[in-house]
Amino acid sequence: MIKHYTSRVAYFILSQLVLVFCICSCHKEHYINDVMPLTAPAEYSINDIKRRNDTTLIAVGGKRYERAVVLLSSDNGTTWQLIAEPLDKTIFSVCFINDTLGLAACLDGKLLKTIDGGYSWQVFQSYWADVYDADLAADGTMVACGSSGARKGLIYTSSDYCATIAYDTSAQHALRSVQHIAASSWLAAGYGTVLASDNSGVSWHESYPSPNDFYIDISKVNAQTLYVAGFAGTIIKTKDAGASWEKVMHGNRFFSERIHLNAIHFFDENNGAAVGQEGIIMTTNDAGKNWYLHRIGNDIALHSVLFTSASVVLVGGNDGVIYKIKI
Repeated sequence: MIKHYTSRVAYFILSQLVLVFCICSCHKEHYINDVMPLTAPAEYSINDIKRRNDTTLIAVGGKRYERAVVLLSSDNGTTWQLIAEPLDKTIFSVCFINDTLGLAACLDGKLLKTIDGGYSWQVFQSYWADVYDADLAADGTMVACGSSGARKGLIYTSSDYCATIAYDTSAQHALRSVQHIAASSWLAAGYGTVLASDNSGVSWHESYPSPNDFYIDISKVNAQTLYVAGFAGTIIKTKDAGASWEKVMHGNRFFSERIHLNAIHFFDENNGAAVGQEGIIMTTNDAGKNWYLHRIGNDIALHSVLFTSASVVLVGGNDGVIYKIKI
């Protein structure tokens, strides 16, 4: 009798665990059918896509220690051409403050600067560690971030369009993304933390400590509203420029499907998308209240995402292809 009772209890517990697993791992998931490859497959990765002006886009990437690539589209992403291969190290990210002036962050401590819209680049050797992201303000202030190992973050600052660069190696966390908010306010995101600065990167304080994720990309909607995506699936949001944060998508849990994110972009206050490993695209149309899981039909890692309209995104990843997707 005791044995029979024990078996029934074990069966009940197992059934409840299965139920919890089904509930927790249940996403509104579907494969996107309207996927158009805009470039041919290549032996390099597309790591970032940014807007240079209303119709011109720049994509960057490369192949680790072999090649850097810069691609340009002058028709809002419909066609692309390779315009530069500035060095033999991959480019992680790019930013532009006008039609000609931009920065790129690279492997092995390289910062690149262009004054002709991306056709030619000047190389700056920063501290000998990877530079993952850089942003430039209109007044010439630059902040870049990177890391040397998981627990040593690096911050680079300049007040004169990179003519001189200062290095800060005191950050205790590896850093992956930086974003200018307004005036002298900046955010940086990385391993278990989001940092804030109110003096153009000279000093930093912790805005959102969270040891359960590696925050990897920041998307700015306006000077108050920003989103940060974590590799372990967390997405957080601030509506007051980093003074407070709310979690709009919880990260991976024990019973949930594993989602790993690499990039996030918001078109406006309501429409956003995050991309990641195994062709995953998470989308929202209600300012992050609900998220929908899509896949583009292959298992490539996606590293970049950019909206060209409220219903169309461009994504790029490990296969060198830039995809146009209607969501």
